[in-house]
Amino acid sequence: MIVIRKQGIAAPFRAASPARAWGILFAAVLLGFAGHVRAQAQKRCDLIVKSTPGAGTDSTCLDLVSLANGGTAIQTAGNVTRISRTGLRFCKNAFQVQTGAEADVVFIFDNSGSMFAQLAWVDPATNDTTFYNGPGGCADRTTSGTFTLQTANGPLVCAMLNSNAGCRDYSGDPYEVRAQVIKTAIDYMARTSPTSTAGITGFALTTMHPLAPLQLNVPANVAQVKDSALIDSVGSTNYGPPLRLAYGWLRNPAVVKTAKHAIVFISDGAPNDGGRNGYLAIVDSTIPIFSIFLGHTSTADTANLKQLSDLTHGTFNRVDPKNIAGINQVMQSIIQSLLLTTVPRSIEVTNTSLAPPQISRSTNLVRNADSSMSLSLDSIIGLRLGSNDLQVKITMNDTLTRTYAVKVQADGPIAPASTSEVTCYDPPVLTLLNAQGKPDTAYLSGTADYTVKLTRATNDLSSVLVTSVSRDSARGPAWGDAESVLLNLAGAGNTYQGAQPLNGGSVTPTAHNGTLESDASGKVILSWVHPRDPREFANYELPGQRIPVIPPFIEVERVRDVTRGEVIDGAIQDPVVVYGGANLVRTSPDSAHVTYGGCLSNCTTESIRLGDPGKIPSFVFKTASPFSYAVKIYDNLGNFVNESNGSVDAAKWLTMPRKGDSVAVVMSVLPVARNGAMVGSGVYILRAIINAQAGASHNGLGNETLVPAGSRIILNRFGYLRSSR
Repeated sequence: MIVIRKQGIAAPFRAASPARAWGILFAAVLLGFAGHVRAQAQKRCDLIVKSTPGAGTDSTCLDLVSLANGGTAIQTAGNVTRISRTGLRFCKNAFQVQTGAEADVVFIFDNSGSMFAQLAWVDPATNDTTFYNGPGGCADRTTSGTFTLQTANGPLVCAMLNSNAGCRDYSGDPYEVRAQVIKTAIDYMARTSPTSTAGITGFALTTMHPLAPLQLNVPANVAQVKDSALIDSVGSTNYGPPLRLAYGWLRNPAVVKTAKHAIVFISDGAPNDGGRNGYLAIVDSTIPIFSIFLGHTSTADTANLKQLSDLTHGTFNRVDPKNIAGINQVMQSIIQSLLLTTVPRSIEVTNTSLAPPQISRSTNLVRNADSSMSLSLDSIIGLRLGSNDLQVKITMNDTLTRTYAVKVQADGPIAPASTSEVTCYDPPVLTLLNAQGKPDTAYLSGTADYTVKLTRATNDLSSVLVTSVSRDSARGPAWGDAESVLLNLAGAGNTYQGAQPLNGGSVTPTAHNGTLESDASGKVILSWVHPRDPREFANYELPGQRIPVIPPFIEVERVRDVTRGEVIDGAIQDPVVVYGGANLVRTSPDSAHVTYGGCLSNCTTESIRLGDPGKIPSFVFKTASPFSYAVKIYDNLGNFVNESNGSVDAAKWLTMPRKGDSVAVVMSVLPVARNGAMVGSGVYILRAIINAQAGASHNGLGNETLVPAGSRIILNRFGYLRSSR
């Protein structure tokens, strides 16, 4: 198979392997400050199939018949991922039927003097002859000898110009073939579609030899119409009279015989009856005008006839008047487009290379002026990287169905931008927006409302489904959430949005409950893939806000090795008092001064309990969360002396001033025995178990830390000297 490569690709070309090309195309990752956005690094493109490979630049449609008979594959870029819903235009021969359709056709042809040849000039270098209807613009109007031209109506003698410098009055029909071309067209109509009608009129200043449309199923009618194709030479060129006459015929139910009406208009020059009230005022856009401009070159006059065709959805054709075969070919193409093409009932396109095969069906078919067919499909047609086998099924009617095979090779060099053959778009972008409409750098540990936003370059989908999962590498692959959210198209743009609640502090996520759940050390991943084009995709990752973890305790410090206490009167059952907001200022290795903010546990109004921790055995430590304690005191021989159990709850703990994330507390141990009596001087042993609660800590600056649950056993010795009054 011959492969014709588009995009100006030099041949031969060895494409990369599909795996390598896929990596080149889609492995790149785009990173942003807010989350990680993953999508195609380069543009993604749609294929526009409106020409036939190998047919040259004049091809304006895909010739299915040619491709089915061993034609070339459609070669396109590797980043072309689909055929768009409006990306197909098929040539008319795929819809031709054996029996002709019907049409009422009026032929209008120019009989003004500019159509005829009076002067000739032969190029001495090429021997090419140019014909003129007059000497307008010629720098040298002198002639020398004659030139005999063989026309369709016999020999024509022209004067020979000595020079054609500046000459501009080109002859529109030097061989006088326009009448013969019309006669040939009428014969073709009578042969292929005898129920059609044909009318005719020449024109110059006004109409000439007019004949209203006659049905061509009667030989005498055919001869009469052909006999009215008479050549004359009259001054002026007015478009209005012949158009007015043709419209009158084609709007008359007594004259027309079919539902299809058309005008074929042949001329070589600008009309003399232009302007607001001229021929344009009577143009009927419902009756197409197929124009043939006989011109040596394109001039300002060309635009007038082209405008008629553009306004009426016909076709414009410029032909060199010396190209007799070209004039006949254009006329044949026009008549065939009217008689041999029908609009099919439906067209179905299937990419059989996909699993399962992907099918798109026509929702609208538009017959173009050249009788090619433009399609609107119900959905795009996805293309895989590499070879794609398409099947085009055309249903003409209940008994006639045609199937054509088309190969699309989508592995050429990357298309960086749109061309006439591909339309390229920026990749889609998926984001997660907070309540302020901004992306976060990380999600918080609590519950918050987010908006999922997908921005695409096209809006072929009315809604999209975005899936989301949560993952934490420290918890293993089985841990995590799985949710989905439907995003609707916002207005007429290309943006899709939908709400997604997110709980960033969930230890046990529950799938499909509507809330995306994760933990602080994990991440959430959002993904979207086009349902018919897996090579259009977007991902988004948002990590959790990793909260610092601090230990529940900071090392315990004894205020003094030996304290000299006060005399305690009366029995005291609970020997431990806890104060908060402590501040320890050491004045010497064995001396310190302690201040505190308030009592937290075992609080009374007794003065001894409010005494100086420097005179009572005391210990200072910091804690990042509320705690409980169990304290036992032994003498130096290990004999039990006393004990205390208590706690500091969250309400009290939060009232204490703190430095950073912790509260400094001082635990004072009153030197009393279990029976309430004062202990004697000596060395004692403290054994304390402190249990800190798990929770979150805030330092007052908006920063959050996590405090794990913890337990600490404290063993410490201290000396006590009993004082007497």
